[in-house]
Amino acid sequence: YPGGSGPCRAFQENTYVYSENPYLHALTWLMGRWQNGKRVIGVGVPIRMIDVPAFVNGANVADANNWKIGGVAYSTDGKWETLKRILQAGGGYPTKTGAVVSCTVNAPVVSLDTLRMEDLSGSIEITATQGRRQRINSVIPRYRSEDHEWEVVSADPIEVGSHLVED
Repeated sequence: YPGGSGPCRAFQENTYVYSENPYLHALTWLMGRWQNGKRVIGVGVPIRMIDVPAFVNGANVADANNWKIGGVAYSTDGKWETLKRILQAGGGYPTKTGAVVSCTVNAPVVSLDTLRMEDLSGSIEITATQGRRQRINSVIPRYRSEDHEWEVVSADPIEVGSHLVED
């Protein structure tokens, strides 16, 4: 990883160093552990399909908070479940966006600005509900339509005349 620290290089087992950082273990689990050109444990995701900056961010937060991981993962364990458990040790969880595996870390974020009353232009008006005379006394059902390739579509409004008179 550009700008990284130390001798570690992806998929080069002889460059790996000991760590108790959950995000580094998660990253290694995603790449997999390899011996003699064969993956022996882990997922085996190509590095281009991993959001490495997210894992680096998580590793930095874990280091700052002294969050550590310990335990054993077996090749018979579910790959996604194991990844979730590894990241849980660092206050995070895995995410998938398209074909890229990423992660989030639950850490405090510093506010960049504070909005004050004078920052707002004009008065604020919040309408919790409409008055009775302005309410639309109808319901618009939604359903999956075969004619629209099973998309959810809205039907015509349904009104009950007797309810309109009562309202």
